Amino acid sequence: SSDLSCDQILLQKKKARGEGMFFAAVYGAYLCEKHGLRSEEELRGYLDRYVPEGRRQFVTDKLGGDLSIPVEIQGRRKFTEENYISYFRLCTAWDEDLNEMRYLDRGTPVSVASLAAQVLDIRPDDRVADLCCGMGDFICQAMSECEATSYFGMEMYPEVSEICAVRTEVLAEHAVGQRAVQAAEQASEQRAEQASELEIGQVNEAAV
Repeated sequence: SSDLSCDQILLQKKKARGEGMFFAAVYGAYLCEKHGLRSEEELRGYLDRYVPEGRRQFVTDKLGGDLSIPVEIQGRRKFTEENYISYFRLCTAWDEDLNEMRYLDRGTPVSVASLAAQVLDIRPDDRVADLCCGMGDFICQAMSECEATSYFGMEMYPEVSEICAVRTEVLAEHAVGQRAVQAAEQASEQRAEQASELEIGQVNEAAV
């Protein structure tokens, strides 16, 4: 119903489909924001064309085929891409029984994952594997702290594995984008410094 808030819609359906439904709804809303999708038809078309079959099935199953939920979330809340990145990094959900936000599936706390990454002393050329990775809490935290050549996770439960895959792909893509922006800014600063040095040299030559 249009009279219900986004949170009420989610809470009504969450128990019937598990807490993965909350994640699927946020992922769908993230796609709407990132790719400018404004309707259920546009979101469905994007999923059909660009999203792997297993993930598309996960999203549609968890939402009961109702793709209007993520569209409504983004349409009403107007979250930014950075808001969604923060969610994927922490992966929390509203627990109506506890009446509070908590980690999905009570995953590895950020502090523990961060400590593990520091203890491993991951280097840029290392290849890091996390067996029984769950929703990827350790991998996501390690990615934010250490630039390794590659990360690999293995999880036996398909739904949990799909959540891990979404989180790591979104965060990795965001990190690449951030590094590209930083590199462009550094290159721009270097060009400005070189131009400034050239101007100073020309002034000095003219003075002589």
